[in-house]
Amino acid sequence: MDTPGTFPNKRAILHSLAEASERIYGCPKGSSPATPAPDGLTYPVEAARQKRSLRFWGHYVIVCRSSLIRTDFLYQSQAPGNNYAGQMSADPRHQTLIRSCTQHRVWFLLLAMLLCQARGYSQLRPQPPCGKEPVPSYPALDVSAVAKSWSRSEFGRDWKPPACTDWATVGFTTLVTTVARFRQTSETEGLLRHIGAISELAGMRYWSTTHKQWQTLIVDAYAVTGLQPSQRREDFSPEEMQEGKVLYYVQVDNLSGKATYRMHIVEASADRLVFDVENVSTMRYLFITLFHPGEMQSIYFLDRESENVWRYYSIVRTGKNANRLIAGNEASAVNRAVAFYRYLIGIPTDREPPAER
Repeated sequence: MDTPGTFPNKRAILHSLAEASERIYGCPKGSSPATPAPDGLTYPVEAARQKRSLRFWGHYVIVCRSSLIRTDFLYQSQAPGNNYAGQMSADPRHQTLIRSCTQHRVWFLLLAMLLCQARGYSQLRPQPPCGKEPVPSYPALDVSAVAKSWSRSEFGRDWKPPACTDWATVGFTTLVTTVARFRQTSETEGLLRHIGAISELAGMRYWSTTHKQWQTLIVDAYAVTGLQPSQRREDFSPEEMQEGKVLYYVQVDNLSGKATYRMHIVEASADRLVFDVENVSTMRYLFITLFHPGEMQSIYFLDRESENVWRYYSIVRTGKNANRLIAGNEASAVNRAVAFYRYLIGIPTDREPPAER
């Protein structure tokens, strides 16, 4: 331990930085492979995805890699105030100068580590399977769907949706992605028939995080011929759900009541099915407006992985101008998104456990 009135030497400083980084990032020494620094010390920390080099006063300060940060101080062999053994000179002027310079280096290093970490997280944002690797990635087959609620603090209030969603407006109030692999023995026609069976949505259940129990999510649902909710018709057939087709239906849920939705079939082939849904009428709770038209959006990507295995990726978004009553209830949004996934693949929507309690 350093005695009062002295300043720690280089090795003690590096040890302190490593311990501080472990507390900040939760990455204990030895948890990931790292290349030893010139002094033999290794400081692995989970950080940014891209390699970045920062130089400060001629010293190599920090390298951010995909899974580690290595801190290297390359001291000159004859720095003012130091002898060859790395000990402080007795000259108080030299000690003061070195203490000031080292403190600046420490603060700069910590700031650089935080910036690199922030940059790494900023690169993680929803990415559907549109010519790029999806984010989040698909879980293993027969594993429960993975649903994630994204925070505006992760990439800002004005998040720009991926181009393949064809969503023109930026930002969100709630944003949930759901990814999964599932077994499906029928062809695309079977999936289209199930999606087009709007009346079967009635009775879908989800776990209410407010009431702490399973509740009916969709009270009633039926297909309509156009924008008018009174023009009721039979469910949509697979023949009607061709690529580029726009269909309408009415849904009554337990929160926002009755609303008309537009379904757009973006792609429909033997190995891929993409469709999006958004509200075309105002959605209210009692007399309070929750969503204006176009503020409740979702898009679904279903891709065949093998003969009997499909991949599922969905994004459900409420617009950034949605009523504040919606904000802060991300767990409920996750359970609603998972309920639709369960309905789509044919498992009970109220099967234990729920995605969120």
